[in-house]
Amino acid sequence: MQCLQSPQAAADWLQSMVVKCVPSEDSSRLATLQTDSRALQTGDVFLAYAGRRHDARSLVPQVLAQGARACLVDLQDADPLKQGELGQIFPGVSDETCAALVQDTRVAFMPDLKSSRGWVAAHYYGNPSHQLKVLAVTGTNGKTTCTWWLAQVLAKLGGRCALAGTLGLGELEWQAAKVGQGHEAAYRLKPLHSQQAFGAHVLGGLTTFESNELQHAMHFCRSERFTHMALEASSIGLKEGRLSGTQIEVAILTNLTQDHLDYHGDMVSYWQAKKALFAEMNPKAVVINLDDAHGLALYLELRLARQSGAQMKPHPQIVAYTNGVEKIRQALAGSAMASLAGLAHVNVDSLVNDILSADHIALRDDGTWAFELSWQGQRAAFELKVLGRYNVSNFLAVLGSLLALGVDWQQALSHCEELQAVSGRMQRMAREGTPTVVIDYAHTPDALTQVLTSLQEITKTQGAKLWCVMGCGGERDRSKRGLMGHAAQTLADHVVLTSDNPRHENPLAIIEDIASGMTPERVHRQVDRQLAIEWALSNAAQKDWVLVAGKGHESYQEVSGVRLPFSDHDVVARALERERANRASRASRSPLCTSAGRPS
Repeated sequence: MQCLQSPQAAADWLQSMVVKCVPSEDSSRLATLQTDSRALQTGDVFLAYAGRRHDARSLVPQVLAQGARACLVDLQDADPLKQGELGQIFPGVSDETCAALVQDTRVAFMPDLKSSRGWVAAHYYGNPSHQLKVLAVTGTNGKTTCTWWLAQVLAKLGGRCALAGTLGLGELEWQAAKVGQGHEAAYRLKPLHSQQAFGAHVLGGLTTFESNELQHAMHFCRSERFTHMALEASSIGLKEGRLSGTQIEVAILTNLTQDHLDYHGDMVSYWQAKKALFAEMNPKAVVINLDDAHGLALYLELRLARQSGAQMKPHPQIVAYTNGVEKIRQALAGSAMASLAGLAHVNVDSLVNDILSADHIALRDDGTWAFELSWQGQRAAFELKVLGRYNVSNFLAVLGSLLALGVDWQQALSHCEELQAVSGRMQRMAREGTPTVVIDYAHTPDALTQVLTSLQEITKTQGAKLWCVMGCGGERDRSKRGLMGHAAQTLADHVVLTSDNPRHENPLAIIEDIASGMTPERVHRQVDRQLAIEWALSNAAQKDWVLVAGKGHESYQEVSGVRLPFSDHDVVARALERERANRASRASRSPLCTSAGRPS
């Protein structure tokens, strides 16, 4: 029996088993490290530990029979040498088979493998993050947009940036997407073929990839001469240690609002999970949103640590950003600063000069934004050509990250001028004579509020009505449902409640949970999401705006454990074409029109 005491020893043993089993193979080509038995192929190596829903240790006999070259098994607190404890290590496996596994040379054991698996994977693949600049974005909202934009700009700067997150793993590719009668420039995510090793069961299911998948991806990117990886660091991924073993070049905090309380229990625990990216992973630089209360507190904490000369860890470079520098000046000069006696002697003007800020933010006629930027005495006027006031904040996070990487101010700005909206994030769609539709992934109270507030600014200036088609996911934080319903009714003129991945819940019951935060006025219920979208578009006026919220880029509707094909984008595109044709037909029959269909 082999019991390994460190991640490095575990990785060395796994590598030795690969070479021992197939000594003639190219030793530089590692067998894939798997944690999901469904993806395991002959010759792979396997990590077995207890997950939230399944205990993979019970599958060790199966994966060995499938052709695994080696299995590393989590001991947890059990002792395989003690009578009666083998069953704890291999739950559900017969005593005879357990005894045989302990003696099997293809099996080794490690205490606390689950919490150390990221380090095991990193060492196994040769610590690939040491040869990549990894930018990790955390926050309730904005992660996907920030990583997407970072990849856009870094490519323009001559780098090669992989993306890992909600939309999958890949590299951005420029394309011309047909929209109605014309074309608009857009990016698509071209998948990296390296992830085929993990099969269809596991791809695209997590915002933050499992440790073995992430390290495998970085190993591939290093071999393909990528220079950067921009990844989404979710609170659950951080809590579960999926980023352990990854060297972070830049850690970015966008914001913190309510989400995932079904997992974390409360906002304090949720924040502690996010904070681990900055407090425990030793990033070389941090980029922090000061407009968020947690961000401001983190900024002050890091500044105080640097000012006090604490020697426990290397101090990261700090780039802070804000949408309004004067309110931050007041906060730094007020109670927040006074409570930190160690910073009392620091000049506030000096701190403010180092803060990246956007001021005098103005909405343009087309729904995009103009503002003035300043940082360390440098100033510039800038136009952000995407919808959503909150995207000004996302842009600042991206610009701050570029500055933290050492990119020149003017060069960074010039390459940010043509930032493109992300698929399913404030994605605008329209046809001649139809309402304007915006598809967005907003699925938290704050995200929905931010999106609707931004669109309300446009509709008010245009004298238009704002419609909102929305639902809430099943088997997720129920406490946010009424809050989202209240936000929708407060900010939209018309609300259509529908389904959004009900999973194993009754979709009608979810709708009633949402409606609990609303009054009956201006609310339409339609459980079929396609019909709900079509109803909203057929009832909205040409000048109105319709938000279809919740699913964004997703290509499925999850019902009773089955992912059925469904795309908001495709449904909206077909509905808009139908509306365009119907409204054109009605206009041609109008007595105010000539036979050609034009006003007489």
